[in-house]
Amino acid sequence: MAALTYRERKFYWHGEPHQILSGAIHYFRIPRRDWRHRLECLKALGFNCVETYVPWNLHERERGLFDFSGELDLCHFLALAAELDLHVIFRPGPYICAEWDFGGLPAYLLAELEAEELRHASPRFLAAVEVYFSELIPRIRPYLETAGGPIIAVQVENEYGSFSEDPAYLSALRDLLIRLGIDVLLFTSDGGTETMLRQGTLPDVLATVNFGSDPDSNFAALAAHQPEAPPMVMEFWCGWFDHYGERHHVRDPQETVETVISMIESGASLNLYMFAGASNFGFHNGANHADVYQPTITSYDYDAFIHEDGRFSEKYLRLRDYMSKHSPDPLPELPREPRFIAPAPCRLAESADFWQALDTLAPEPIDAKPKTMEAYGQSQGLILYRFELELAAGSYCIDLGDFADLAMIYLDHKLLASLGRNGASQFEFERHEGGSLTLDILIENFGHINYGAKLYDPKGLRAGLRLDGQGLETALVYLLPLEQLRGADLAEVFHLSSAPVHDAQPHFVDVLPVLQGADLPQTQRQPRIHRGYFSLESTGSTYLDLSSYEIAQVYVNGFNLGRLASSSAARRLYLPEAYLKTGDNEVLVFERYARPEAEVIAVNFYLEQAYICADELLQ
Repeated sequence: MAALTYRERKFYWHGEPHQILSGAIHYFRIPRRDWRHRLECLKALGFNCVETYVPWNLHERERGLFDFSGELDLCHFLALAAELDLHVIFRPGPYICAEWDFGGLPAYLLAELEAEELRHASPRFLAAVEVYFSELIPRIRPYLETAGGPIIAVQVENEYGSFSEDPAYLSALRDLLIRLGIDVLLFTSDGGTETMLRQGTLPDVLATVNFGSDPDSNFAALAAHQPEAPPMVMEFWCGWFDHYGERHHVRDPQETVETVISMIESGASLNLYMFAGASNFGFHNGANHADVYQPTITSYDYDAFIHEDGRFSEKYLRLRDYMSKHSPDPLPELPREPRFIAPAPCRLAESADFWQALDTLAPEPIDAKPKTMEAYGQSQGLILYRFELELAAGSYCIDLGDFADLAMIYLDHKLLASLGRNGASQFEFERHEGGSLTLDILIENFGHINYGAKLYDPKGLRAGLRLDGQGLETALVYLLPLEQLRGADLAEVFHLSSAPVHDAQPHFVDVLPVLQGADLPQTQRQPRIHRGYFSLESTGSTYLDLSSYEIAQVYVNGFNLGRLASSSAARRLYLPEAYLKTGDNEVLVFERYARPEAEVIAVNFYLEQAYICADELLQ
């Protein structure tokens, strides 16, 4: 029998009144070697529980191919929590939102299902969930509290009241979890409105609420909806996430801590979201879409109690001071903050031409009718559609129709235009003489939408391509997932196209206006891949400062660190110690809009003494 129960608006643990004090830590956003540190920070706060989501799209990137190893060793994370005597709130999805790509759903579903099947009682969607849960749940059953493990509660779906109303779907997920052996407390979490709670909950499953302010009204809404439910905020938003083009979101530390203290003193249970800030490494950021498409940046610092880089925030220290005075037992000692380093300067001294590197990056192009990225089995990165044409002199109009997200159009490798999904889909150009030419459409996926009604979000060309109204039926398609990249993969290309080093002043093409359809200055800009090295005698964490770049992907020792763009909160990337080594470290920068006169520039590093707080770093 489950040890965590509730009645008359109170939790009980083995029959004794219990208050859940939890913090959110996303193991999949933090290097494995730092998991213990973040959990120790939570324990040192005097809290008794950790909450985490589980991203389906990392553990089953391709249908039927599962990965729970290395950086995705979920069981190791659970074991660490148990070792530190922390309970676990387990949120397996299948949908997690979390500002994560596609809300954690695998992108292959976009090629298999219709929009109306996602997160509904569709036999095909539920069958896919069952395959995944049948792999996931047996792995974590030994970590259930009923088996002597740390997991005290498991969530059914996530914030479903913000998406739709389908009790049959929620019931099917609940029944599946129970059938697979989940015998601890089940719960849902939704916004504190009547509509969200009605749509997102089940009568026999505990309801909880999510909010960032005004606990009284949110708990009152919960009590009105489910009178027996204890006041529990499953996500108390202590900060917020950042989109490209925005400044870093911060909350007043005193106001935040006072709200948390008021809930603790009232006897409410809570989960701090986020307790530990983290990173959307690689291409894993999600996006929102209300009036316009808004991708989330690589940093998921969230103005959390523990910063993205592992340092204590002012909020953390203030709350710990309160907890130390009111805890019945002495708090554990503070763990050490991470070590930071000032690496030797790094100059990217080699530069490879993207067009020369294309056959190496995508050695097996597909001769096919243009389709979406997911239809070819690709989830993230970029995709190139190449058309060989014969055109007479004259004016022409290219119409990309419905596409996502950023399209760069080239004629014979010369950039004609950049089109964003929020702007126009057409572009006119002039041919002064007839003949054959190569039309390349390079489209970048800036993150699948993770929240709201527009969740169904395939990437690339979604409605073909038309030239002067005539559909172009056949293309040579180059798949460019670019999940990892090392200089050794492109050694021959660097040798062939290495460019001289030029000093450069910052030159910007701000990603947000481009995505919204702003005109790009007509210059000879080309995608290029730059390479350089820096040497370390000892390792530690640092930040890459790439303020002089525009839109680029950064790889360190082959690891895909993330995407940067010339908007205020996104021009610096956190580089954890876990991805560095003593001796030479390689940096690759895949730049989308390199200028011939500024193809190679230095990458700067933040010194330990140079930054005051992550808030300033990210602004």
